[in-house]
Amino acid sequence: MELIRRECSLHDHAVLKGFLQASDPQLDKLQKDAKTAEEAFNAVVMYFGESPKTTPPSVFFPVFVRFLKAYKVQAQKKRQQQHELIAELRRRQAKDHRPVYEGKDGTIEDIITALKSVPFTARTAKRSSRFFCDTNLYDESNC
Repeated sequence: MELIRRECSLHDHAVLKGFLQASDPQLDKLQKDAKTAEEAFNAVVMYFGESPKTTPPSVFFPVFVRFLKAYKVQAQKKRQQQHELIAELRRRQAKDHRPVYEGKDGTIEDIITALKSVPFTARTAKRSSRFFCDTNLYDESNC
C-alpha cells in the first residue's frame, strides 16, 4: 500500500486513487484487528506462564491442538467405559429379577405367618414361636 501511495503521489492516476480510497478503510480495519489479535495472544501466552517474545504462535498453538485431541480421545474412552458399565448393570439387574420359587410344602408361608402372629417382646428381644421353641418339650422360661 505504501508503494501505491508513493506511485499515486508521483503520478496522478485515477485508477490508483480509486483503489486507495476503497482499500484504505479495509487496511485500517485489518491493522486494528491484527493489533487486537496480537494483544490477545500476548495476554493468553502470559496467562499460561510463557513469554510472548520467546513463544511464537507456531509453537504455542500446537500444544493446545495436542491437548484437545488427547482430551477428546480420553473423553471418548470414558464415555465408552460408562456405556459398558451401564450395560453390565442392566445385565445384572436382569439376572437379579428372576422369579423366586417357593417350596411346594408351604414351609415359607408357615414361617411368615408365625412371625406375624407371635408378638415381639422388647425386653428379651426375641420372638417366641412354635417353630423355634416347643413349650411341650421345654419350660416356657427357656423359650
